Amino acid sequence: MKDEILHLLRQQVFNDLELAKASLKSSETLAKSDEMKPDSKWDTRAIEAAYLAGAQDKRVKELEQYQRVLNDFRTTSSEQITIGSLVTTQFEFEEKTFFISPSIGGLKLQLSKEITVLTPQSPLAKKFIGLEEGDEIEFQLKGQQVLILILNND
Repeated sequence: MKDEILHLLRQQVFNDLELAKASLKSSETLAKSDEMKPDSKWDTRAIEAAYLAGAQDKRVKELEQYQRVLNDFRTTSSEQITIGSLVTTQFEFEEKTFFISPSIGGLKLQLSKEITVLTPQSPLAKKFIGLEEGDEIEFQLKGQQVLILILNND
């Protein structure tokens, strides 16, 4: 299942990168167009368009880095939860599954069950890393302490 998750994450990053590249090209074209020549000294359209192009360029570079990390990443097995772990938990009164991704997070994938993708920098992943099957943690969620039991670590 981890290979399928990684495939979906790689595809998501590829799609996001293609969209970001198209947005960058469009914003660069706009920033350089005759329409952006200032009408007065208070006209800041060209500056704003250049800022937008700069932000788009930063996003493209970020996605390219995510893509490199995901393409180079290989999962391993470990007793302890680490990057690449597929973690099944008892979360309140329901079972929830998390994948700790090396680069991209905040996604929910629907496979045979719903999988929430976390980055190692996320507060929940920070709590998970280093734990083993059977361990319990307390986690602050929406202002309340919840108990999370690690059921499985693939």
